[in-house]
Amino acid sequence: DHKQMPVIMLTARDMVSDRVLGLESGADDYMIKPFEPIELIARIKACLRRTQADTNEIVEIGHIRIDRGSMIVSLDGNQIELTPKEYQLLNLFVDHEKKVLSREFIKRSLWRDSQVYSWSRVFDVHIQHLRQKIEPDPSNPAYIKTILGAGYKFEIPDKK
Repeated sequence: DHKQMPVIMLTARDMVSDRVLGLESGADDYMIKPFEPIELIARIKACLRRTQADTNEIVEIGHIRIDRGSMIVSLDGNQIELTPKEYQLLNLFVDHEKKVLSREFIKRSLWRDSQVYSWSRVFDVHIQHLRQKIEPDPSNPAYIKTILGAGYKFEIPDKK
């Protein structure tokens, strides 16, 4: 039984490319030194809230099963490996099933440094990777629908 601990990178590396690399590598947040201790405490609390919510709940939606206590995700009974960000993204979608989530809402919900994602394709890469892991056909998504000009919507695919 392994649990995933949220990761906050504390570093003097302040280039946008460094922040992107740190977040793409799985960090939940990225802070540049020097920083105020009170801000670090607030970010730790925010990370813990995001990663520890509903920890004993089991969610089944379509062919996907999420055991939030153990952070294990299964697809048709087979465990799949998700990065911490993919896991958070999937939970955000599941918690807002059938609602259109704007890119901005998703970014604000999962990343504190939204400036990093305003110009980059990192956000789209996370969506693409999650689709590759949970969709029967990632080129024709059944779960994560793109709503042009609005964002994304998560829904249970029609049974065939």
